[in-house]
Amino acid sequence: MVKDLAVAVFGRGTLATHGLSGRAGNANKGTTAKPALDQDKVMLILDTVQKKFPDVPIKFIRAALREKLNDEHKLQARKME
Repeated sequence: MVKDLAVAVFGRGTLATHGLSGRAGNANKGTTAKPALDQDKVMLILDTVQKKFPDVPIKFIRAALREKLNDEHKLQARKME
């Protein structure tokens, strides 16, 4: 549900080129970070999923959203080859 909502709200192109927070991760300290997704829209996705599944912690929902961002980035990189 999280991944489908992310595609519906942001689109695949945006998901491939943006990050969840806009900060570089620990593994990529020397690189420039991707721009952050619109935090208002991210919160709407988190709230929607939280209302549908109240027992699921927010950190798991954010992890699913990060996974979708990574999947779309990898897919775009493969298409560029």
